[in-house]
Amino acid sequence: MGSEEKRRIVPTHVITSSQDIPLVDAAEVMRRNNISCLLVTRGDMPVGILTERDLARFLERVGGEISGYQVRDVMSAAVVTIPESEDMFAAYSLMCGKNIRHLVVVDDQGRAVGIKTFSDLMRRLGEEYLSEIKTVGEVMTRDVLTINPDQTIRDALRVMGQHSVSCVLVVDGEMPVGILTERDLTRVVSFDHSAWGRVVHEVMSTPVASVAPGDYAFEAVARMESLGVRHQAVVDESGRLLGLITQTDLVASLVSRYAHLEFMVRKRTRQLVRKNEELEYSNQQLRHIDEMKSAFLSSVSHELRTPLTSLLGFAKITGRIFSERFASLAGDNPPLQKFSQRITRNLEVMTQEGERMTRLINDFLDLTKIEAGRVEWRDKLIPVTDFVLHACQAVRGQFDAKPGVELRTHVSERLPQVFVDVDRMLQVMVNLLSNAAKFTDQGAVTVSAANIDDEFVEIVVEDTGKGIPHHSLQKVFDKFQQIEQRSMDGGAEGTGLGLAICKEIIQHYGGRIWVESEPGRGSAFKFLLPAARPARDGYAAILHGVPSDGGDEADPLILAVDDSPGIRDYLEQLFRDDGFRIVTVGDGQTALQVAEEMLPRCIVMDLMMPGMEGSEAIRRLRENPVTENIPVVVLSAYPYRSQAGGDVALPKPVDEEQLLQAVRGLIRGGRIKGRKCILVPNPKGQGNMLMISAGKLRYVRPEELQENFTHRFSGTMFLSGGSRDHLTMRKLSEIDDVVVMILPENEDA
Repeated sequence: MGSEEKRRIVPTHVITSSQDIPLVDAAEVMRRNNISCLLVTRGDMPVGILTERDLARFLERVGGEISGYQVRDVMSAAVVTIPESEDMFAAYSLMCGKNIRHLVVVDDQGRAVGIKTFSDLMRRLGEEYLSEIKTVGEVMTRDVLTINPDQTIRDALRVMGQHSVSCVLVVDGEMPVGILTERDLTRVVSFDHSAWGRVVHEVMSTPVASVAPGDYAFEAVARMESLGVRHQAVVDESGRLLGLITQTDLVASLVSRYAHLEFMVRKRTRQLVRKNEELEYSNQQLRHIDEMKSAFLSSVSHELRTPLTSLLGFAKITGRIFSERFASLAGDNPPLQKFSQRITRNLEVMTQEGERMTRLINDFLDLTKIEAGRVEWRDKLIPVTDFVLHACQAVRGQFDAKPGVELRTHVSERLPQVFVDVDRMLQVMVNLLSNAAKFTDQGAVTVSAANIDDEFVEIVVEDTGKGIPHHSLQKVFDKFQQIEQRSMDGGAEGTGLGLAICKEIIQHYGGRIWVESEPGRGSAFKFLLPAARPARDGYAAILHGVPSDGGDEADPLILAVDDSPGIRDYLEQLFRDDGFRIVTVGDGQTALQVAEEMLPRCIVMDLMMPGMEGSEAIRRLRENPVTENIPVVVLSAYPYRSQAGGDVALPKPVDEEQLLQAVRGLIRGGRIKGRKCILVPNPKGQGNMLMISAGKLRYVRPEELQENFTHRFSGTMFLSGGSRDHLTMRKLSEIDDVVVMILPENEDA
């Protein structure tokens, strides 16, 4: 029986009577049915109640003769009722408040459906609940009313009436020899009218049911139930009277116990509510702080990236111009050659340190965004080889710069697919491979991928480098941790955030990442990813750039929009050096006017500008029929903002080749308005198609062109010439919203 069931009132069958029947008959009904009360009703409605106490008091008042009286003369007319929907604690509280021992239970129409007594409450609670209260000695009544065996029934009734008790103990000295209850007295007198003057020892109940003070309360209740009594004397080892325990005492103690528990529950609830309010306030403060932090980081990012873009851009341009035009002027003059080399080295250091600062900013913001749960995960079902082999190709240049280090791959032909964000997994793989390349001077870096019981894919990047000290193995994935032994020999500097980002990404997918290493023998970074389902064979990922032939025009016009004069100067030099014409403006409003007047082939737009922001300028460009088809490349110091309506979004500091490649591609293909445009250059070799879709640069396999192309892709795409077979081209040309353009040969691609 559950706690709620125990608390509920269950109506007890009640014997009813009319108020007009003789009192003697009513007393006989109570005696015969061994009940303590009669419910007086008119129809189904309660109008009174006749209890043993009512009879006892009436007997004492009239001198024991009850013949000629009716129930109406004795009954309590004020009937106390309780709805059957209330629980037993409400019933007990009402009994105590009204100083009654019987409570009439009524339905929602006010009709009597039962009656509740202390005995009922005891039975309802049961031994399980009673075991929670104290011993008999702790709950018993110590002030016990007693009489001598030689006193009369009239004396007993008088004592009980004066003190409103339901029984008196009959004692001989200190020893209890009997007990006289209201039920005993009413039965004797109603059955034998001449018993009024009889002495107590002739009618008392004997022997007295007794318990020891050390007995548990539930034991006393069990004994009461078995003997059919409601009172027990409490005696010591010698049998001397110590007190009295009644059902009323037990129920009061138990309800007190529950009242205390409910008080504690309410108190604890109030504490929890208060604590929750404090936590909610703290959470609000933390959210506010987090928002402030994000705003601060975004602001710092913008303030750092904007000048950093200028510094890096001008350093590269200066280095290129110096190398092409001034370095040769030193001729055979050793001092000038030395000075030229120093300038070149200084420019290289400026570029390297600027790029390292860019990586630090990117990594810090990346990790902050992941930890805050603000990353947009673009998960899809992919083969593991999509990012493993692609990452190997992406870092190939680092290994080409180290002739003594070989990059090896051991990838199973059939691996389970995984459901991940391919860009994030590329981020993990490139980080691990770059670290391995940096810290390995001789030997090999081996990448392997294996199927683990069709449940996981295990990917390992193992090197033959310096290794990691044992005491540092647990710290390599902590933020800003750079292992001293791997950084002592110079050149291998990093942000200390890359592995922490890898850990966050792998754990996001329910995987695990760890490292095994022996100093001097190399390291093995391993991670597990949950498998999705069996995958197809892997594919090699080889990137071919877009040839820089200048587009359809000899000198296409570019409009660059940025509020920073330094960025405008940098973009002007960059595009002019690559054969473009360029116009630069410093705000969105001017950009709209220039775009409509000059109709540039492509617009390079900053987002954060005073007055009209870049996003608003792009929106207005799209609303104007004259400019709606001009492609837009968005440049932003906020790395995670969307393209804001542009066709491609690139972060600051700008990767020159990526920017030029995107602009060339958009100029060739035009802005896509619900159409797909395939641009097919003809470089030698085979590889992936570079796709510009929804403003994002990403890579797909040529084979995927045959896999429901009309639903998979949109945007401008560059297809490797080696993949241009007649069947694929014919299929593409039959699609209504696809335009296929064959670009000229370019052996430098």
